[in-house]
Amino acid sequence: MGGKDDLLSTVAAENLAFLMAEMHRAGADTTATSTPLFRACLAYVRVAWEYPNHYRLEFGGDYVINPSGVLERAANTFNEYFHELVVEAQRNGTLIAGDAREVGPPVYSVWRPRRS
Repeated sequence: MGGKDDLLSTVAAENLAFLMAEMHRAGADTTATSTPLFRACLAYVRVAWEYPNHYRLEFGGDYVINPSGVLERAANTFNEYFHELVVEAQRNGTLIAGDAREVGPPVYSVWRPRRS
């Protein structure tokens, strides 16, 4: 990678951090009656729709296929956060029991917005 891809990769990593922060904020909102997982998922969709160019940047381009260290770390941090949401939802009975690595992907695929 170089130049433009490095820049796009860094911006995509910053966008992922913003997305995760919004999800965390929504999930931590104790005034809402819904579950933290549900609130975090809604925040994900809201951010994707409010910032479509950010979303495209995070999940498109050659730099995503072969990510830089900064983007890979951001993606790993995001995935760890989502895994924690799934595990907590399993603990409180919101999601079925089982390996969170197997339960999480179907949940993710249901609420991940599709863009053409």
